[in-house]
Formats: sequence, C-alpha cells, structure tokens
Amino acid sequence: MGVTLLISCKEKDVVPEPEGLLPPEKMVAVLTDVHLIEGARTGLVIMGDSTVGVREHYKAFFEKHNVTQAEFDSSFVYYSKNPKEFDEIYVKVIENLSVIESEVKGD
Repeated sequence: MGVTLLISCKEKDVVPEPEGLLPPEKMVAVLTDVHLIEGARTGLVIMGDSTVGVREHYKAFFEKHNVTQAEFDSSFVYYSKNPKEFDEIYVKVIENLSVIESEVKGD
C-alpha cells in the first residue's frame, strides 16, 4: 500500500502585484538612488544632520523618478515578498553602486 503526498501552493502564498508596481529596471534605478541618499545621510557628508535636507533629497528623488511614496512603498513590499525577483534587482543595484564608487574614486 503506497502513500501519496500532495503538496500545493496555497492561494495566500501568491503575492498579487500592486497597482502602480514599478518594473524591475525602474526599481533598480530607484533603489540605487535610495542607497546613495541613505549613504550620504549616514555619512552626513552631503546633507548634514538636518531632517529638512533629507526630506528635500527624497522630494527631488521622487520627482526625478516620477514615482510617489506609495508606489515605491508598495513596490518595495511586493518585491521583498518575492525574493527571487528582489535578489535579481539587488544584484543590479550593487553593480550600479560599485560603478559609481569606482567613478568617485577615479578607478
């Protein structure tokens, strides 16, 4: 007598795409800039310790990428719940940051 085991993905395991989801290539560009802003903020090199400076940089960031805070937030949550896609995005973000770092250092 054999035992058959059936495993299926539950409906709740599937994360639906939010309205206004940023495509992966745009998410790469957006996250690259987020890391630049946060790096500058952490280093206090560009913005000092002013929260006004941080808000202004993020305001310019959203305008530059033509995205809203809500679109960014929902896209970030979506991709973070889809690790394979998120990993692929972050590989490219890290590549971008490495190129920028090399250019700054003059390598």
